[in-house]
Amino acid sequence: MKHIKTIYKAFIILFFISACTEDENLDFLENIAPPTNVEAIFKITQDNTGLVTVIPTAEGTVSFDVHFGDTTVEPAKLEQGTTVDHIYGEGDYEVTVIAYNSTGKSIEMLLPLVVSFQAPQNLVVTLENDAAVSKQLNITATADFATTYEFYSG
Repeated sequence: MKHIKTIYKAFIILFFISACTEDENLDFLENIAPPTNVEAIFKITQDNTGLVTVIPTAEGTVSFDVHFGDTTVEPAKLEQGTTVDHIYGEGDYEVTVIAYNSTGKSIEMLLPLVVSFQAPQNLVVTLENDAAVSKQLNITATADFATTYEFYSG
């Protein structure tokens, strides 16, 4: 009787295991299109350091490889929505952005980048007495190719 119960239990367990398995049909993955609209935004600092932030974007992608176009051998591997900082020397570069979708299909885009170091020119400083507040001096400065100004009062 014990053997019959054991055989019966084994048969039920085997039945449940065989009923739970089904063939995985993943053919739909082959129909996923490669990424589209691959672009990159370049944010270049204006402090003559050559620091550039690369922000890759694309539709239907999960990751990127960014080849900087200079002597850097290894590309930056980025997830969707992340950025990378890189320091360039002055010059013209072709940055390659490769976008990958979830199945590994990829598309490549070559983007031009110009890094130029220029000293500020045509500095004009204006000193004015404030009309509303006595003993206050308003100082304004403008210059071509300048982004920030420093003032030392002495």
